[in-house]
Formats: sequence, structure tokens, C-alpha cells
Amino acid sequence: MKVLIGSLFFLLTFFVSSQEQEIWIYPNKGQWENNIKFLVNVQNGKLFLENNRFTYHFYESFQKHHHENLGKRKSETKNSKTIHNHVIQQEFIGANPSNFISKETSEHYTNYYIGNDSTKWKSNIHATQEITYENFYPNIDLFLNAHNSILEYSFFIQPHQDPSQIKYKLTGADKISIDPIGNLHYAHSFGEIIEQKLFAWNIDENGNKTDVTINFHLENDIISYEFPNGYNPNQKLFIDPQLIFSTFTGATSDNWGFTATPDEKGNLYAGGISFGIGYPTTTGAFDLTYHGGTVYHYTNNGANQLIPGIDISISKFNADGTQ
Repeated sequence: MKVLIGSLFFLLTFFVSSQEQEIWIYPNKGQWENNIKFLVNVQNGKLFLENNRFTYHFYESFQKHHHENLGKRKSETKNSKTIHNHVIQQEFIGANPSNFISKETSEHYTNYYIGNDSTKWKSNIHATQEITYENFYPNIDLFLNAHNSILEYSFFIQPHQDPSQIKYKLTGADKISIDPIGNLHYAHSFGEIIEQKLFAWNIDENGNKTDVTINFHLENDIISYEFPNGYNPNQKLFIDPQLIFSTFTGATSDNWGFTATPDEKGNLYAGGISFGIGYPTTTGAFDLTYHGGTVYHYTNNGANQLIPGIDISISKFNADGTQ
């Protein structure tokens, strides 16, 4: 029996449409704490891949926080420098990977000059889109794959291994629940993460698939999988949850939308501003580079204030929202 379990799916939405944007996984070459093995940048947060857990770190956008306080009296903005954060950890119980395999395939690279300790300054670090955690559980590998704006994780279980040993505990969520449809929800300060209803199937030697009934099982904040009608242990088993971050947009930098209008063919044009290089662009766009504009200074009730430099963003979506 070989078992494939798990999928991490990012649904990136902006206005009424999806935006294509490559997802890259950055390895830790010594620039971060040792417990961090890889990092994925997401909208208003980061996903840290560690030895036996995924850590989701969401934070309130500074520009959004600043925008909400514009025009308020000084007494009302005395705590305006506070940026709220929320961390959720998905800890795989009993997991203990023995080796990490990745191939840094990106053409781009990143330099890290963090703090005063030059031994932690790392340069020419290329990103990857595939990682294997060997022996995540005994004779069970964890595989992560980032392609076509989707990051998915899967478990590969060797014959005669028990998939019930794969369990994970969620900590930090405001609420964890399974809805009547079978979706798993865990809420946080800025929205919720949804693992959609599970699908599974056996696969025989000829590649033929047989559907297998599978459900989430939630007990004391620990998630596992259950098979009410069983499955064929002599065949491969594929299990495919989908994880959706309901508050994400298509950009990894902060951005505000200001205006939108359709044309006579039903295409939608959206205009706004972007605060960083993470706003997605397409081949042939007028300008692919973030320039940052000019820092804007103004006086608010006698106090000097500033707005960071911004770029104008213009996006076009087709009538059915698919491009």
C-alpha cells in the first residue's frame, strides 16, 4: 500500500477575479532561527515550514492600520503604532523528518543582511518549488509542491504502513469546527482558514481510481482522517484536502483598490495603489517594476505624519473573471 495524503491550496482573490502569481519556497541557509527550515511569503503574513509543524503568522497591514487612523485626533491614535498579529500552528504529532531534499530552481535570488552578526548575512539564496521531508513519519515522506499559484503538501506512505499515525494539532485558532458539508474551519483574528471537504481514492496498478469515503475527525483540537467504509490497503490511496485562506488577495504587498469600471465587452478595469513589489504583473505590462513613488508628508493636528511612497496599479480582468 502506498498512500498519498494532503494538499495545501491557496485561493488568491482580488476584486472579483483570481490573479496568477508564482509561489516560491525560500530555504533557511542560516539567515533565520534554526527551527525554520523554509519560508513562504503570503498576503499579510508568512508561512514557516519547520521540522514537525507549519506556523502561519498573520499580521495587520501597517498601511491599512495607518489609513484607518487618518484624520483622527491625537488622543484617538496614541496606540496607532500597534500592529496586531495572529499565529496558528499546525503541529504533526510524532513526526520527525530525517532529511530535507530540495532543488533551488529560481532564476531570482535574495540577499539577507539581518542584524549586526555578519555570520548570518547570506546572499545568492535561490528559491525552490519542491521539497521532500524524508521519513517525516517512519517510511512516510512529506512532499511539498508549488506550481501554478498552488502550494500543496502530500504524504507518501510505503506499503503496510498505517495512515492513522498522521495526526496534527491546531493551536492558536480562535475556533475550530467541522461544518455539515465536511469542511474544516479554523478562525483567526483576520479571517479564517478552511480545509475543504476531503476527497480520496484508491489507485490500482493500471492507474484506475476508486472513490473512497473519508472525513475529518476532530477531537481536542487534534485532526485526523477517518474512513467510515474502509479502503483497499493493497492499493495506493490518495487523499486530497484543499486549504483556503479566505482573507488573501493576489498581492504579497499591501494594496488598496479605489475604482473599477467595465467596458462594453464586460471586461473589468480596476485601479488602485500598491505599497511594494508584490503586486502581480503580467508579461507585456506597461511597467513591471515597483518604484515607490514619493513619501508624502502632511500635518495632522499639529503632528507631522507621512505616507510611504506608492505606485499606481491598473488591472484588467476578462468578463468571466478567469484571466
